[in-house]
Amino acid sequence: MEKKIYEKKHPKMMLFMASVLLVLIIALVALDVIIINADYMPGFWGILLFIANSLTIFTMLFTFWLRTKRYHDLCIKGKPAVVITDNTVEIYNPFGEKTVIPWDEIEVFEAFHSWDWSTCRPLYKDGQKNKHRYFKKAYIDLIRMNYLDISEKELLDEFRKHLY
Repeated sequence: MEKKIYEKKHPKMMLFMASVLLVLIIALVALDVIIINADYMPGFWGILLFIANSLTIFTMLFTFWLRTKRYHDLCIKGKPAVVITDNTVEIYNPFGEKTVIPWDEIEVFEAFHSWDWSTCRPLYKDGQKNKHRYFKKAYIDLIRMNYLDISEKELLDEFRKHLY
C-alpha cells in the first residue's frame, strides 16, 4: 500500500516571502554599493562590512532559491512531499533525490514548531544518523507540515502506525 501526501498551493504566502526576500536583497546590494563608494569609512572596516553584507546577500539568495524550488516542485509540478509505503517513508528533498528511509531504522518522529513553520523529522535508532544535516536545524529528512493536505496530527498518527 502506498500513500502520497501532497503540499497544498499557497501562492499568497509564497509571493509575500519572495517579495520580502527580493526587497531585502535589493536593499543589501544598494548598501554594498554605498560601502564601496564610501570615502569616510576606514579601509579595513569598509572591506569587513562589505564582506559581511555580501555573505548576507548570498545567504538570502540561497534561501530564495530553496523556497522557490520547493514551491515549484511540490505545488506547481505536483510532486508528493511524503510517500508512505509498507516498508519505507520517502521524504521530498529540494537538493536532489528524495530521501528514502526504511521503517525499521526509525525510532520516533520529532515535531518542532516555530513562528514560521511546523516540521517533523525522524529520529533514527542509530544515533549517528541523527546528526546528518546541511546546516543548523536544516536536516536532509525534514518534513514541513504547514501546507500538507493532511493535518499534523493525522501525519504523525500515520507514522506511528508504521513504527509500532
